[in-house]
Amino acid sequence: MMDSKTVNKAGYVLSIVVFICLLGASWTLFISSTSAQEIIELTTDTNSFKEHYDRSVPVSGGAIVGIRLGRHQGPISIDNILFPAFLGEELCVRSVTQDGRYSANNIYRPTKKIHAGSLVKLAPVTLKYAGLLSSYSYDTFAVNAFLATDGRCDPNNATHIPLLDSDSEGFRKLSVFINASGRASQMRIGKYSTSVNCTPSSEGARIAYDTQCDMDLPPHVSDAVSVQILMDDGFDKEVLHFNIILPTGL
Repeated sequence: MMDSKTVNKAGYVLSIVVFICLLGASWTLFISSTSAQEIIELTTDTNSFKEHYDRSVPVSGGAIVGIRLGRHQGPISIDNILFPAFLGEELCVRSVTQDGRYSANNIYRPTKKIHAGSLVKLAPVTLKYAGLLSSYSYDTFAVNAFLATDGRCDPNNATHIPLLDSDSEGFRKLSVFINASGRASQMRIGKYSTSVNCTPSSEGARIAYDTQCDMDLPPHVSDAVSVQILMDDGFDKEVLHFNIILPTGL
């Protein structure tokens, strides 16, 4: 017959074994659900693919340069550019490096029907410069993707699709890269959230964009959010309004 100390020790060991088993089952379930998520490729006409890399000529463009969900800070995974599912037949994608040396502007179309909850992947992202672009970080390679309207790529009043980085746990952090031309800037998500101050881009030459706006998504967001960015030079103010589609399950 076991004494009370032996019983307590056996119960403690049993508790640890049960905990480890449950932990292993939970991790297996997480891995299975992640790997099972469908990824649908978006393709483009490679014969008319538009991209440019020049070590001396900067580029110019609109105020909104890139939109991203995630917290990853390492090198960009150039062969794994992912976006949340969307309704539409054409996605306009503009890519640019912060130093202005690389830019691309192409229309992508899904290879098959996009289902809710799936992810979409660009293929290809680049035809010539994969090696060069892989040296850039998530903060120095910006992607502005938005739905085409009647076959035209006009980012004004368009619905934007954020780039998803490889850290799915950080999908609740929204980053918007803008060309503020040195103006003080603020970002707000939705009508009732508090505005946050944007900060100057911390890496590299600030040619294509000079400012980064970071903010966590508010709780209980739906499948889309409205975003407002205010830029103020002390004399005049410019306000940008745009909508962003979010991944399901946030």
